[in-house]
Amino acid sequence: WQAAFPDSITPRLLHAGAMVDYAWDARGVGVASTVTEEGWELFRARLAEARMELAALSSRRTECPHWFAVMLTVALGQQWDREEYEALFEEAIRTEPEYMVYYERKIYYLQPKWYGKEGEWVEFANTLPDRFPDGTGTEIYARIAWNNLKASNARLRETGGRYFPDAGMKWEPMKTGFERMLARFPVSNRIRNVSPIFPAKPGAGET
Repeated sequence: WQAAFPDSITPRLLHAGAMVDYAWDARGVGVASTVTEEGWELFRARLAEARMELAALSSRRTECPHWFAVMLTVALGQQWDREEYEALFEEAIRTEPEYMVYYERKIYYLQPKWYGKEGEWVEFANTLPDRFPDGTGTEIYARIAWNNLKASNARLRETGGRYFPDAGMKWEPMKTGFERMLARFPVSNRIRNVSPIFPAKPGAGET
């Protein structure tokens, strides 16, 4: 592919992404203490190879949103400091603000098992409606609420809590975001099938 289309960024990005997946295959999905020394060595080497490939494409990074998506995963695995990670994320969303993969990567980064603290991903999500006042922020917010519903509910069942308001998510921007999605994509069965999962209106004490 690369030989046939030497000027294309795509095969090289896919190779970098494959090396990132290959790195995580070596590491496994368990906590750090479960990873073997060989696993760590392979993990680091494969991430380094992926980063070298991405670095070689850095001058063309705005040509394809996937460049930032892969680099954000490299940043997670290589333990970039918060300032460096945030600079990468901010550039990513300036380049393509509606590319949901960036937000999914950031939400994952902010989990307590990685580099965030309890509830930090919710704090981040709650900044988005005001950050994109044209309505884009509410749609992103709704998609984040949608994507994290199952995992959050699993944790809340242990305490008897509810997604609204006990997880810290807010009802109104989520509702507005779903309405925006339905207006933009009126024939999407996926959106129409998912929106009823959320209650028609917040329960007592929910906002």
